[in-house]
Amino acid sequence: MLKILAIAPHSPYQQDFKNFLHGLEGVDIAVANNIDTAKSQIFYSKPDILLVHISQITERSLQGIEQIRSPFDLPVIVFTNKLNDRCLDLKKRFPKYYMLSRPFLSRDVLGIAWKMIQGEVPEQQVQRRYSTNQNTVLQVVGTDSNISARITNLSLSGAKIHFDDKPAWKTGELIKMEVALDALNKTHSVHAKVVWIEKEPGTKEMGVEFIPTEEVYSHLLSNV
Repeated sequence: MLKILAIAPHSPYQQDFKNFLHGLEGVDIAVANNIDTAKSQIFYSKPDILLVHISQITERSLQGIEQIRSPFDLPVIVFTNKLNDRCLDLKKRFPKYYMLSRPFLSRDVLGIAWKMIQGEVPEQQVQRRYSTNQNTVLQVVGTDSNISARITNLSLSGAKIHFDDKPAWKTGELIKMEVALDALNKTHSVHAKVVWIEKEPGTKEMGVEFIPTEEVYSHLLSNV
C-alpha cells in the first residue's frame, strides 16, 4: 500500500486540501501539522512520498520542503492554487518534485505518486490556454469604478484582457472580474491580480492571475 505523508498546517485555508486528502482511496496517509512533526514521521514511519500544499510557490518555500525531505530523498508533489512561469522555472532546480494546481483530481495524484516512487518523474504538465471573446466588467478591489473589457485568452490560472480604453492601472493591483453566464442567467465574480500591462503604442491589453479569496482579505486589511 502506498504510504503518504502530507504537510497541512492548522489553517482554514488548508481545509480544502485536507478534505481532498481524506478522499484518497487505497493509500495509507498521515497528516503532519508542522515541520517538526513531519520530520519525526519521515524518520519513524518512512513514507513513500511527501505531499505539501503551498498557496504560492517561491524559492524559499521549496527550500523549506527540501530541508524536510532531503535526508531521505523522498519524492514530493507540491499542490498550489496556481502555476505560473516562475513556478515552472523553479521546478527545474528540484528534479524530484512535481507541481499540481487546482483543480486537484484523485486519479492524477495517485498516478503521479506511483510513478514517482518507482523512480520516474512524469513530465510536468502546464495549463492549457483557450482563446475566447467574453465580455467582462472589472473593478479595482476597494473602489467602486467599473470598466468594461473583453477576455481574449483564458486558462485555469489567469486571463488576457483587452480594453477599448487603456485603464490607468498598475501591476500588482487586485481586481474583481464579473462575467455574465448567459445560459444560466447569472453573473460570476472572480478576483485576480494584474501581472502585466502591454505598453506598446496602440495595444490595450493586460494579463491577470486568479487569486484565492484569502489574499483579497489580506490586501483589504493591510489598507485599513
